[in-house]
Amino acid sequence: KGAEICSCIGAGPVSKACFDAIKLEAKNLKEVVIYDLIKEKAAAWAADIEAKDGLKAWAADSLEEAVRLGDIISVAASSVAPVNMQNDWLKPGSTMIFTGRCNVDEEYFGSAKLIWDNAKMHDVYYDEHMQLPEDKRFINGIGVQIYRMMYEGKLPPIPESTSLGDVINGSRVGRENDDERICFVTGGLPVWDVGYGYDIYCKAKEMGLGVELKLWDEPYL
Repeated sequence: KGAEICSCIGAGPVSKACFDAIKLEAKNLKEVVIYDLIKEKAAAWAADIEAKDGLKAWAADSLEEAVRLGDIISVAASSVAPVNMQNDWLKPGSTMIFTGRCNVDEEYFGSAKLIWDNAKMHDVYYDEHMQLPEDKRFINGIGVQIYRMMYEGKLPPIPESTSLGDVINGSRVGRENDDERICFVTGGLPVWDVGYGYDIYCKAKEMGLGVELKLWDEPYL
């Protein structure tokens, strides 16, 4: 709750949307540190934040510099080229949010509290990886490093993990003290896309937009 510095890893549209959500809850936020492989992109976004939000914002020279400073670290970089972090970069009490793929020393996952947006959804993703040949598993995806550690018995299986909903409804505990490090893995909830898509569909009908397509004469079921 007392987070003052948010470090954003990646300066693309997903990272910007993540920050818009974070700043709604981080009431004490004073500073934003941005790291991107293209520093000019990070600097341009920092200038926008300063103008729009009135927060101090700047582009870091390195990933390590940005991560070490963050009370909140939002990772929304490309999953094709995941960023690599070290455990000692993440300070006590920090919250790291994976919206993009990231690799961290295994020591981090043994000491941080792991929370998923929806553990049941990630359990399905894990099962999909297990259906692949062994040399193809745990390569692509936001939580693949964690999946692999679970497969190797280094972390408890996903069904024993905590979902954001568990914390909200009080069935499991979230942060327990100011020094605890939290790792929140968000793969995105497809049900949100379905709901949002239906809203767009209703709005289009209201405005008389779109083309009605006939897909069949009689439904199969």
